[in-house]
Amino acid sequence: MPVMEVEERARVPGEYLVSLATDTSEEAIVDRYSQLGIKEVNALGDETYLLVLANDPGPREMTRLIDDDFRFRLVQPNIIYWVNRPGRKTD
Repeated sequence: MPVMEVEERARVPGEYLVSLATDTSEEAIVDRYSQLGIKEVNALGDETYLLVLANDPGPREMTRLIDDDFRFRLVQPNIIYWVNRPGRKTD
């Protein structure tokens, strides 16, 4: 089975994991992505944040927006790994 491109994977629309360079504040996220309507920015630890947007431009555009910005290490969609995984009971 071929590996799917990021654009094709099941993802949570409007949600991205953003990793910042060391000693960069979350204000960099607000500065870079405010035009997309930020709903939430949640710190996850290790300079990584969950960013929730009102207007999702897609993973390629999110990456393009930080291409030349040294404050950012990575941005990636919040991928859905499984939904209601079969064979597991939740009691």
